[in-house]
Amino acid sequence: MTKKTSCVTTKKNCDEQNRPVFTSGKIFPDHAVLELVRPSADNEPSLLYWRDGQEPVVGAQVERDGAVYQPIAADGSVWSAMALPGGLVDRGSSADLFGEIGASIEKFVGFSSGEAALLTAWIVTTWFADTLLNPPILLLHGSEMSAAVKVLRLLGCLCRHALILATISLVTLRSLIALQPTFLLNQPELNYQLRGLWAAFNHRDLLLPTPEGSVVSLVSSKAILVGTNTRTWTDAGIHLFLPPARSELAPLDANAKLDIQDRFQPWLLSHRLNNLQAVSQSRFGSGDSASPMSDLARMLKMCTLDDDRLAAQWLPLLDLRDQDDVAQHLWDPVAAMLEVLWPLMHSLEDSISMGRPCELTNTLLSSRGELREYSREELGIKLKTEGVFRRRRNSGMVLVFDRPTRRRLHQMARSVGVGKRVAACPDCEELQIRAE
Repeated sequence: MTKKTSCVTTKKNCDEQNRPVFTSGKIFPDHAVLELVRPSADNEPSLLYWRDGQEPVVGAQVERDGAVYQPIAADGSVWSAMALPGGLVDRGSSADLFGEIGASIEKFVGFSSGEAALLTAWIVTTWFADTLLNPPILLLHGSEMSAAVKVLRLLGCLCRHALILATISLVTLRSLIALQPTFLLNQPELNYQLRGLWAAFNHRDLLLPTPEGSVVSLVSSKAILVGTNTRTWTDAGIHLFLPPARSELAPLDANAKLDIQDRFQPWLLSHRLNNLQAVSQSRFGSGDSASPMSDLARMLKMCTLDDDRLAAQWLPLLDLRDQDDVAQHLWDPVAAMLEVLWPLMHSLEDSISMGRPCELTNTLLSSRGELREYSREELGIKLKTEGVFRRRRNSGMVLVFDRPTRRRLHQMARSVGVGKRVAACPDCEELQIRAE
């Protein structure tokens, strides 16, 4: 049970004149924690103060060490869109919690048991995103909008501080990051620059400078519907393909959403608080493992308390992801085109007609068993999506190997593991130095 009061204090004589500190959650050095909760049906959140061995207390403000903490200010529409725990409830073991979440995922959206286990593990990581060095990003593949929206709505009931958004920009991201949100984004056309920023700045201590002269951390949990964009397959994170919408699946109406939130939000909050210290003190994200994928597996296992039964379901999917990644590179037209363009952009030619790389790309893909042939227009559009632009000349559309184009092609090639370093190439040298 959670006791409710108007002011919580760790000192005598609560000073009402102290200037408030607005927060969406805080972890103190002695492992006490502040959490946003919504204990009543009204829209305004409160703060829950928790310390191991003491009864948790909910209040409109919390005073500690001379500071008065209050819930962070946000527009009412934001609070209406964000599910918050009504309090703190431990309904059973963590294994029971994970099993019930997985069963709900299978029931409402139709993922297989293995996919549901992997999605469950990712959901649990959102409750520790403020302590992880690099919270994993979830990428959802598929084009069926009804299935995509249903998955996002279910995640909105289960993730910590979840916000479902139809679109986002860097400005919007900065304005909402103080809420410690889990971004659930239905934006298949998200451009590579913003997607790259999300990944690059999703590491603890890597800060984004702002026009105001300050810096801000963009570390947060994120799930992105990427549609059928095959290039996102190379992005680091957890990849899941959306199941088709089926009439026999349980409807996720308003009552079902409320039931899911009421059952799981307080339970997940209990799991977070009981295991926050162990997760925050772990070393799985220190970069000492052999591969990023093993770091990801270790992160999932730590957040789910090394639940062997759950891990036995999702670990094979991560192994398959490694194998599929290799296959995807072989048949990815952009990766194949980069293989073709690599020697060309290191030659003396300053430009090239799209006809030649198009022919060579189709030949390379055909040698790997790909039956489809791509037109020069299709390949040109794929390059444009990645930030490489063609120019029109009398002979038609050409690719000009100026410095910005060469740098971008080098970045793309490095991201998919294409091309060997060429001596005396400044772009190869720059990437080598950055990698080291």
